Amino acid sequence: MLKKLFSKLLGRDTKDSESVEQEVQRSTSDTRHVMSTEEGWVILKEKDGSSTMTFDTKREAVDEARTVCKEKGLRLAIYKQDGTQQREHDYS
Repeated sequence: MLKKLFSKLLGRDTKDSESVEQEVQRSTSDTRHVMSTEEGWVILKEKDGSSTMTFDTKREAVDEARTVCKEKGLRLAIYKQDGTQQREHDYS
Protein backbone atom coordinates (compact mmCIF):
# COMPACT_ATOMS: atom_id res chain seq x y z
CA MET A 1 0.00 0.00 0.00
CA LEU A 2 2.85 2.41 0.74
CA LYS A 3 4.28 1.83 -2.72
CA LYS A 4 0.87 2.73 -4.15
CA LEU A 5 0.86 5.99 -2.16
CA PHE A 6 4.35 6.87 -3.35
CA SER A 7 3.36 5.96 -6.91
CA LYS A 8 0.60 8.52 -6.60
CA LEU A 9 2.96 11.00 -4.96
CA LEU A 10 5.59 10.61 -7.69
CA GLY A 11 3.02 10.52 -10.49
CA ARG A 12 3.92 6.98 -11.55
CA ASP A 13 1.79 4.00 -12.52
CA THR A 14 1.49 1.46 -9.69
CA LYS A 15 2.45 -1.28 -12.16
CA ASP A 16 5.91 0.26 -12.32
CA SER A 17 6.52 -0.37 -8.60
CA GLU A 18 10.19 -1.26 -9.09
CA SER A 19 10.81 2.16 -10.64
CA VAL A 20 8.91 3.85 -7.80
CA GLU A 21 10.93 1.95 -5.19
CA GLN A 22 14.18 2.98 -6.87
CA GLU A 23 13.03 6.60 -7.02
CA VAL A 24 12.17 6.58 -3.31
CA GLN A 25 15.54 5.04 -2.40
CA ARG A 26 17.42 7.56 -4.56
CA SER A 27 15.79 10.51 -2.88
CA THR A 28 18.28 12.68 -1.04
CA SER A 29 15.69 14.90 0.55
CA ASP A 30 14.44 13.94 3.99
CA THR A 31 10.81 14.93 3.94
CA ARG A 32 7.81 13.71 5.90
CA HIS A 33 4.54 13.41 3.98
CA VAL A 34 1.14 13.57 5.68
CA MET A 35 -1.29 11.61 3.51
CA SER A 36 -4.70 9.96 3.74
CA THR A 37 -5.01 6.17 3.55
CA GLU A 38 -7.79 3.66 4.07
CA GLU A 39 -6.56 3.19 7.65
CA GLY A 40 -6.43 6.93 8.44
CA TRP A 41 -3.88 9.72 8.11
CA VAL A 42 -0.24 8.63 8.01
CA ILE A 43 3.17 10.24 8.21
CA LEU A 44 5.44 8.76 5.56
CA LYS A 45 9.22 8.97 5.47
CA GLU A 46 10.37 9.92 2.00
CA LYS A 47 13.71 8.12 2.14
CA ASP A 48 12.32 4.61 2.62
CA GLY A 49 8.56 5.01 2.15
CA SER A 50 7.81 3.66 5.59
CA SER A 51 4.91 4.87 7.67
CA THR A 52 5.88 6.23 11.05
CA MET A 53 2.40 6.52 12.57
CA THR A 54 -1.31 6.40 11.71
CA PHE A 55 -3.85 8.89 13.06
CA ASP A 56 -7.63 9.20 13.04
CA THR A 57 -7.56 12.84 11.95
CA LYS A 58 -5.47 14.95 9.62
CA ARG A 59 -4.96 17.55 12.36
CA GLU A 60 -3.36 14.95 14.67
CA ALA A 61 -1.05 13.75 11.90
CA VAL A 62 -0.03 17.27 10.88
CA ASP A 63 0.61 18.33 14.49
CA GLU A 64 2.85 15.32 15.13
CA ALA A 65 4.66 15.64 11.80
CA ARG A 66 5.25 19.35 12.37
CA THR A 67 6.75 18.65 15.80
CA VAL A 68 9.09 15.98 14.41
CA CYS A 69 10.11 18.09 11.41
CA LYS A 70 10.89 21.11 13.58
CA GLU A 71 12.98 18.99 15.98
CA LYS A 72 14.92 17.24 13.20
CA GLY A 73 15.10 20.10 10.69
CA LEU A 74 13.13 18.28 7.99
CA ARG A 75 10.70 19.29 5.28
CA LEU A 76 6.98 18.61 5.64
CA ALA A 77 4.58 18.03 2.76
CA ILE A 78 0.86 17.96 3.56
CA TYR A 79 -1.67 16.45 1.18
CA LYS A 80 -5.43 16.73 0.78
CA GLN A 81 -7.60 13.64 1.11
CA ASP A 82 -7.69 13.33 -2.70
CA GLY A 83 -3.88 13.02 -2.78
CA THR A 84 -3.05 16.44 -4.18
CA GLN A 85 -0.44 18.47 -2.35
CA GLN A 86 -1.90 21.15 -0.13
CA ARG A 87 1.22 22.83 1.20
CA GLU A 88 4.86 22.33 2.08
CA HIS A 89 7.03 23.64 4.93
CA ASP A 90 10.81 23.61 5.27
CA TYR A 91 12.07 23.46 8.88
CA SER A 92 15.74 22.94 7.99
